[in-house]
Amino acid sequence: MGGKIGIFIGGLIIGAILMGMVVWALMPKMMLTVHESKLGHEETVSAIKKSAID
Repeated sequence: MGGKIGIFIGGLIIGAILMGMVVWALMPKMMLTVHESKLGHEETVSAIKKSAID
């Protein structure tokens, strides 16, 4: 009985570590990236609105 609990807890710890490593590796890809527009503010807003309508 004690061996089964030890295996369960060990698997739980290993699973948590693996999950943490996967999240850490994928986190940068999930972040928003910021790109500076070549246009001014009003031109950028107009271009976004036009793109959303089309």
